[in-house]
Amino acid sequence: MNNGRLLEHFHEGNLTYRSKGISEKTPSVFLEVSPELAEERGLEDGTLVRLTSPYGNVKVKCVITDRVKGKQVYLPMNDSKDAAINLLTSSYADKDTDTPAYKETSAKMEILKKEGINPLPKINFRYGNPQPQIGVRVERKWARKDYVFPGDAVTAKWLKQSATSENRPSQKKTNEERT
Repeated sequence: MNNGRLLEHFHEGNLTYRSKGISEKTPSVFLEVSPELAEERGLEDGTLVRLTSPYGNVKVKCVITDRVKGKQVYLPMNDSKDAAINLLTSSYADKDTDTPAYKETSAKMEILKKEGINPLPKINFRYGNPQPQIGVRVERKWARKDYVFPGDAVTAKWLKQSATSENRPSQKKTNEERT
């Protein structure tokens, strides 16, 4: 079992799941399953499974995808409820870095309900619709008359300092002048 982040959600989604635009695209966590494993186990989009490790278990719906290969599954870490990856992982950590050993977890998969609704809506970018969420609309800010691009402000300040230092007498002293 592999795990990690989702583009749409930060950490456990404590704040991002409150955003309507983000939640419409990924309303809940899902288990990504390879087509090979799905065929072998009889899984389809929306199948509810239980993953059980030596440390606990989670219930989560499947999404069949070629983003994972072979017998691997991918469970995003962006959940704090019934599908939280922390329920499956150990407390072991790397002895040198103290980084949790989240990638070393194997899990048994059990089908709880064969048919179900796909947890990933078709408006999600994973279905080939990479449309950005309408949100901040920075172009409106950039079009304002009072807006100065941050890089331009730094360049202007540097140019001003350079021009001022060229007009000043040199502050450098040679070794002979210091003695």
